[in-house]
Amino acid sequence: MPYSFEHMRQDDSWFLDEDDISHENAESYLGNQLSFCGCGRPEDALLFMRDVLHALDTKGGSRDEWEERNKNLKELWHSIPDGIMYLVYYFLDNKELTTHGGSVPGWLTEKGLTMMHDLDVYKGEIDE
Repeated sequence: MPYSFEHMRQDDSWFLDEDDISHENAESYLGNQLSFCGCGRPEDALLFMRDVLHALDTKGGSRDEWEERNKNLKELWHSIPDGIMYLVYYFLDNKELTTHGGSVPGWLTEKGLTMMHDLDVYKGEIDE
């Protein structure tokens, strides 16, 4: 499993990534992992990515879990055009946060589960 960003924390706020690049906070570190430039509203994008990963997480493979996942995805995307939805799914696949057999979205990879965990920690820190 990839290291969560908590293992990359150097002190109270700084993070050192796998390429030895320092990031001044969790938002910068996580945004860099997702290839965000940092301008605009990265906090909103990170929190939305967290919501998407949670909606995709089946926590298993039972029929009930897949039905719950489909319900969560419908709620998440109810007013967003399909093109944007698939753009996000392709992005997740490209970043190796999901994998698929026959279609996107697929299921979360270990990297995707780690990112979801990191985004949960990030949300907890900004909510404090």
